[in-house]
Formats: sequence, structure tokens, C-alpha cells
Amino acid sequence: GDVFRETILRVELGIRADDAVIGVVGNIYEGKGQREVIQAVADLLPRFPRIKLLVVGDVKDARYYRSLQSLVGRKGLESNVNFLSYRRDLPDLLSLMRVMVIASVVESFGRVALHAMAAGVPVLAVSAGGIPEIIRHGEDGFLIESRRPEQIGQALADILNNPGRALQVIHRGLLTVRGKYTLEEQVQKIERVIDECLKSGKPKE
Repeated sequence: GDVFRETILRVELGIRADDAVIGVVGNIYEGKGQREVIQAVADLLPRFPRIKLLVVGDVKDARYYRSLQSLVGRKGLESNVNFLSYRRDLPDLLSLMRVMVIASVVESFGRVALHAMAAGVPVLAVSAGGIPEIIRHGEDGFLIESRRPEQIGQALADILNNPGRALQVIHRGLLTVRGKYTLEEQVQKIERVIDECLKSGKPKE
């Protein structure tokens, strides 16, 4: 069952029950902001010695990836940061996370944010692209103005230090996902778009 899978994952990734696990999910290139999240984790380490970061996603920029690895080395974060490439078991990984960070400035539609919210993981995201249409700050998620490491770090510390508030946000996040983004609604939206395209494509009488 789920508990069994979670236990295996914890062993595989070296994660203890009391670790504060942060996740960042998305292809690895500059636009996604993995470097800023790693820097924020480095800054938080003295206050949160049990912090762990899971970096999930395919490497799209090898030079950028190498720079991330050398940052991890310089900051002594080898036992705190896990690079996991692309994973099919994202739902299982989400079950380990205390917070999902979206530091991307290239997000058109926050699919990852919805996945996290649906899994009961609070989302901390840069207010860019389609994200503000999904998340209302302090209600069903947390927004920051920029992806500067100190902003990410401060927001993460606030979330980790206030589990009660995080729980409220998780609850509202689930309601948001259920209310706004049911499959039926998605299908209806797509049908409307197709209808409009077909109408506008018809020659005028």
C-alpha cells in the first residue's frame, strides 16, 4: 500500500520522519530557478538542520546542472539535496514533502502547483505567469514577489514554523483544486475553445 511505498522511498532517499522535505519539480534549466531554491536551503540550514531538498526533473541544460552540483558541493549540502531526474512516482514523492516551491518565472499554467495542492502539499510560488490565477496568497497557497533566495528562505521559514497555518492552506488548496479544476470543467473549457475556433473559422454568410 501507500505506507509501504512511502517507507521504501524514505529509505531510498535517506529521509527521516522528522526531516523538513522541500520539493522543486520541473525541467532543470535557468528559468525554473533551482539555483535560488538551493541557495535558500543553504541559508536555512543553520536554523533547520533537518531540511532536505528534492530536485525532480530532467536536465535540459547540462552546464546549469553542473553549476547546481558545484553550488551543493561548495555549501556542503550533499546530504541535504537530492537530484532525482524525471520520476514517474511524483504522487509518492509529494507525500514526503512539507512544501513545494515553484521558483519558475516561465510558468504559463501551474500544473505542478495543482498536483501539489491536490496531494495536500502547500505551494510556495513566485507570483509570475499563470500562478496568481491559481493561488491566493495566505489562503490556498503562498506567493512571493521574486525568486531571490532570501525571499524564498524567509517564506519557507514562515511556513515550516507555522504548521497550523500550513494546514489551513492545505485544506483551502484542496477545495480550490476540487472547485476550479475538476476534469469535467477542463473538458467543457476545451470544448468551448474548439467551438469558438470552429465558429470563427466558418466563412461569413
